[in-house]
Amino acid sequence: MEAFSELIQQFQFHTEVYHNARLCGNWKLEQTQTGKTCFHLVTGGQCHLSIPDYGDTVLGYGDLILFPKELHHAMASSASSRPDTMTDTDLLCAKVDFGHAGVDMLLKSLPEVLILKNEQTGIWLEPLLKLIVTENATHRSGTSAILDRLSELIFIYALRHFLEHHPARTSLLALYADARLSAAMNAMHTNPEQPWTIEQLARISAMSRTSFASHFKATSGWTVMQYLTWWRMQMALGLLKKGQSVSAVSYRVGYQSESAFSRVFMKHFGFNPGKTNQQ
Repeated sequence: MEAFSELIQQFQFHTEVYHNARLCGNWKLEQTQTGKTCFHLVTGGQCHLSIPDYGDTVLGYGDLILFPKELHHAMASSASSRPDTMTDTDLLCAKVDFGHAGVDMLLKSLPEVLILKNEQTGIWLEPLLKLIVTENATHRSGTSAILDRLSELIFIYALRHFLEHHPARTSLLALYADARLSAAMNAMHTNPEQPWTIEQLARISAMSRTSFASHFKATSGWTVMQYLTWWRMQMALGLLKKGQSVSAVSYRVGYQSESAFSRVFMKHFGFNPGKTNQQ
C-alpha cells in the first residue's frame, strides 16, 4: 500500500452525518468554534456562508467546505434573495472522528478552512452527489449507514484533492504529494522495522544524501529521522490498540529493545505503551 493510503488507514476515522435536510424560506444556521473536524456539502440549491476573518461567499450545488478544526461560521439563505424568489437549500453536514492520537499533525497540515467549488471537484464528487441525492429521495433501508460511508469517501477525496491541486507548502502532508520522495516514503511505510539510514533512503529516491535530506526538510519541516520515528509511533499505537503485545510491537516498528521503544513511545504520546487501551 502506498504511503498516503497507509496514513489514511492508520488514523481510523469514522464519518457521521449529523444534518441532512432541505432548508426552506429565510433560514440561518450558526455554529460556534468546536475544534472538531467536519464538512458541509450543498446537495441542492444555494446558500450564503460567512466565516469571521475569511469573509462571505455563496455556495451552490456540489460546493464543499471542510473545517479540519471547526471555526465559528454561519450558513443562511442567500442574503440577496427576496422572500418571493428564495430557493430551497439541501445541505448535508458530517463530522469526522478519529481513533488515533497522532491525527493532529495531519490536521495541522491543512488550511483552517478548505472550500472546494463544484467546478474543481465534479469529476469525483458528482457520482457521490448522485448517490446522496438518490438516497435522500428514497429513504430505503440502510440509508443512514450508506450516507455515512459516502461521507467517508468525500473526506478522503477532499484530502487527495488538496494534495494534488493546492500550492505546496511546508507541512507533513506535503510529503505525500512529492513525487521525488514517494519511493522513500513507501519504503518507510512498508518496512518500518528496517534500520533505515538517510543514505539508504536517498539511494531509493535516486538522490544524493545531501539533496535528499535537504529536500525532505524543505518539504515537511522535519528531518528524515524525525519523520521515521513519528511514523513508527503511529504504527505502534495502532497495533497496540489492536491488542498486540508491547514486545511484538517494539520489534515490528524497528526497536530491538522493549525499554528503548517504551521510552520513545512515552515521550511521543505521554503515556506508557502498556496503558494504550486505557487512553
